[in-house]
Amino acid sequence: MKNESLNDYENVIVRAYTSDTKLMTEQTQLLESPNNLEWSEKYKKQLHVDPGSNPTDNQWNLYNGQREYVIPIFNRGQTIKVTYLNSANSSAMPNIWLSIALKGVKLKFRGPQNQILGVPQGQAAFIGVLIGLVVLVALALLASEPWVIATTAMMYGFVAQIPGAYAIKLMRRVREAIGG
Repeated sequence: MKNESLNDYENVIVRAYTSDTKLMTEQTQLLESPNNLEWSEKYKKQLHVDPGSNPTDNQWNLYNGQREYVIPIFNRGQTIKVTYLNSANSSAMPNIWLSIALKGVKLKFRGPQNQILGVPQGQAAFIGVLIGLVVLVALALLASEPWVIATTAMMYGFVAQIPGAYAIKLMRRVREAIGG
């Protein structure tokens, strides 16, 4: 999860749940910090077992099917990584869903993407092609030899993702500088 908004949030409750696998253990991490996510007080109370007694079936079902975390402060640009060890109930691919119930926050799923210099490859390629078109128009106006234009455009095409990735990184830095 990544806070890509221009807002900071406090006391964000994140729920993970599943119906077709058993959540066994987890690792939570607020990237670029030493902090882990803590279970919410409500969730801790639901799982609390008095000394000398055993967990009930409802507590086992809750533990195997849900988690609830509290994020005390979720600043803009911060990323949270949650990894689960799970045991699927069938041979089908298990599903684990996340939800956040907070006014003004929308959780959006993005599947894994290939990255180039920390930027999604598709975005880097698109921006790189746009930059290439601008360079091509400039070359067409400035260069008199067509073979120079064609060779330069073809060579740029081989590495178009790299300037695109750097342009996206620059746009992100400008946005962060303006947004705080």
